[in-house]
Amino acid sequence: MALNLLPVFADVLTIAGSIMGTLEDMRNLMNLVAQAGIEPEIGTVLQMERAEEAFRSMWEGNTRGKAVFSR
Repeated sequence: MALNLLPVFADVLTIAGSIMGTLEDMRNLMNLVAQAGIEPEIGTVLQMERAEEAFRSMWEGNTRGKAVFSR
C-alpha cells in the first residue's frame, strides 16, 4: 500500500505514535484480558463516514468509552 506524504509536508502535520511492547507482551496482555473477562466500555458505534465526528468528540473531551467504527 502506498502512502501519499505530500499532505504531511504541505500541511506541516505531526505524526505521533507509540508501541506497546513485544509480540509476547501483546499475547500476555490478551491472555490476561480473556482470563479476567475484561470487556471495553463502548461509548458510541458510528459508520466510518462519521469518524470525524467521533474524533472531534474525543478531542473535546466529550466521550466515555471506546468509539467503534463500522462500514
